[in-house]
Amino acid sequence: MFDGVKRIFWLWGQCFKSMGRVSTFVPFVLYALVQLGVLISLINFINPPFANIYIPIIKKFFNAAALHYPTFYVFVAPLFNQINLVLSGIIGIVLIAMATKLFAQKFRDEAGAFGEATGTSFKKYGSLFVVWLIETVLTLVIIIGLPTLLKKIFDPDYRMMQIFEFAGLLLGILVASLFAYTTALIVLDNQSIGESLSKTLKIFSRYSFTSYVIVAVPTLAYFPLSFILRKVDFLITKFSPEMITTLLGFGILLTFFTSYLQIGSITRFYLLVTERKR
Repeated sequence: MFDGVKRIFWLWGQCFKSMGRVSTFVPFVLYALVQLGVLISLINFINPPFANIYIPIIKKFFNAAALHYPTFYVFVAPLFNQINLVLSGIIGIVLIAMATKLFAQKFRDEAGAFGEATGTSFKKYGSLFVVWLIETVLTLVIIIGLPTLLKKIFDPDYRMMQIFEFAGLLLGILVASLFAYTTALIVLDNQSIGESLSKTLKIFSRYSFTSYVIVAVPTLAYFPLSFILRKVDFLITKFSPEMITTLLGFGILLTFFTSYLQIGSITRFYLLVTERKR
């Protein structure tokens, strides 16, 4: 256990050292800009050209009250999260692949070739998407489906429901840990979907503690903000509806740094494990 803790801090140290290469930030900056664009479009949903996109969606999945101020801000966070989930499967997986390649170039002391990282990521989009889809479905089943099922079975009180949801989150992180090395396997070592799934499980089985922690810490860093955003009525009443937008903006910034730490740590550890085998 102690060796595992030392290894994790070493991996984080390697991530901080990689900040000296500006190119490693590019994928995360691009995704943050996309998220920011989505957030700006959401708070301007009533104006063209956004109205043609968002108003039908809001009417279909929420209710007419969501089209009016300040009720709209009750739905901003869940709508933003749903859009972000879709974006992660469309462009997020490509940017993570790019980041993985750029981190690998840095850790191997190779020249940073942004064009190579971009080209490789797009070529592997099909495999990356299939793996992302499998992981996402499993994660959603556990994080959302499991607490919902337990609620129907046990009819728990509020505190117990919170425990169920947090347990679901920890299990969701476990799923992410199991899939942690698939992107590196596909992008860096040209593995197939089946090979990447098989080998990531082997790495996890051997280094389960390290794998879980380097995924869990950045993920759980977002948990307090996520919890606060669920108190929408309180935030609107005690502060202002616009507070929701501010918190979501802070969430984009937080995601920028936690994603950098997570992808960098996973890539460095993957290289460490594979280099030992060679």
